[in-house]
Amino acid sequence: MVCDYLSIPATSVSSEQCFSISKNLITDNRNWLVGKTIRACMCLRS
Repeated sequence: MVCDYLSIPATSVSSEQCFSISKNLITDNRNWLVGKTIRACMCLRS
């Protein structure tokens, strides 16, 4: 039962998608955003 909930994904698609979203979010014009704000924006976009 624990393995069903705490398993590691078999592919890296979710991590690659996360990097892609963050690349589009953190631009030269938005480099002043703090980590907490970036995480919140990424959460809203996913």
